[in-house]
Amino acid sequence: MLRNYREFLEGKSPYSTEFWRIACTELWLRGFADR
Repeated sequence: MLRNYREFLEGKSPYSTEFWRIACTELWLRGFADR
């Protein structure tokens, strides 16, 4: 897990950008639902 996270930070993980896109969407939906 930690090794994958390190690769993710270094941009070695192929799904790093995809993960960020999903995470940002999740945070946006939560923020929108809290209103």
